[in-house]
Amino acid sequence: VSIITQNIDDLHERAGSQNVVHLHGSLIKPICFA
Repeated sequence: VSIITQNIDDLHERAGSQNVVHLHGSLIKPICFA
């Protein structure tokens, strides 16, 4: 089962979910597109 979320925290991963897609990025992996 895949989870698509707008959340930027890692609460889904902490709860044990796998295959999580973060639509608005993640606090765990900061990326600068500038």
